[in-house]
Amino acid sequence: MAALLETGISNPGQKLSAGDRDALFMKVFSGEVLTAFARNTVMMSRHQVRTIDHGRSASFAVMGRTRAKYLEPGNSLDDQRKKFEHTEKIIAIDGLLTADCLITDIDDAMNHYDVRVEYSRQLGEALAQSADCAIINELANMAAKDATVKENIPDNGTGADKVKGTGSSFEFVTGLGISQEATYGNKLIEGLLAARSAFTKNYVPMGDRYCLLTPEGYSALIKALMPDSANYQALFDPNSGKLQTICGFEVIEVPHLLNEGVDGKHTLSEKYTEAGLQGIVFHRSAVGTVKLKDLAMERARRAEYQADQIIAKYAMGHGGLRPEAVGVFVQTAQV
Repeated sequence: MAALLETGISNPGQKLSAGDRDALFMKVFSGEVLTAFARNTVMMSRHQVRTIDHGRSASFAVMGRTRAKYLEPGNSLDDQRKKFEHTEKIIAIDGLLTADCLITDIDDAMNHYDVRVEYSRQLGEALAQSADCAIINELANMAAKDATVKENIPDNGTGADKVKGTGSSFEFVTGLGISQEATYGNKLIEGLLAARSAFTKNYVPMGDRYCLLTPEGYSALIKALMPDSANYQALFDPNSGKLQTICGFEVIEVPHLLNEGVDGKHTLSEKYTEAGLQGIVFHRSAVGTVKLKDLAMERARRAEYQADQIIAKYAMGHGGLRPEAVGVFVQTAQV
């Protein structure tokens, strides 16, 4: 190696003429994967994310409400104090999720174009899709009929002593299939209005509210808004084809709204098989992700195959946090 350096041979992939000869090449490749991951993820910036340095899970504290009461002369605060109820939500790390490719030397030499750019895009997209699908399913499952936790903290007390609980999820039944485009879009608008009311009753903050729709539902919503020509330009950008905020919700088109999760983890509730999940509304605090190992790249030489292996990986966990901040649009009521 020293002899090569002394001859003045340039190594464009090597950093300061030392170490891995492909180190700088990998940085370009890693950047492409990171870009593809960010481009193909719709959920990562729209929910709570917590990073941990070690361990297998993280705890999210949940606190209930209290109430105010007039203190009459001669009475003690001890006689009318209402304690705060507490619980917690725990999100565990799922494991190490990976996507990789193997590029043989002979294929690389014979190929007339660089496949690494496209491979990097596909690796990033695979990881992004997996993360998105897990988060989306966790959201939907909080509003499923068979949800384990219907409400984090239920109502406490009765009558004048009643303290309102944190609230539960809601369901809006459209009663229409996505093929009924003309009236289906109007039903979705009704659903957004119902969601706005339900969220406000549960004291869900007005900002950071989102609505996920399939491409068919998104198009039906655009079509339903078209007759309202006076406000159409304010609601829809014809150049980008994107809807603006409607009823306080940012509407997002998600091709992978209906998915099966990865390797049996974060699978969609069977209750939606017959009910027909058509959309999800939620607040960013409704679901959380715990990161143990963020997205990273690894390169390995596989001499036995005369090939280079490039691996994209991360270790995360996903889970629902606030049932009161999520709702679903379904074709028929869950049973």
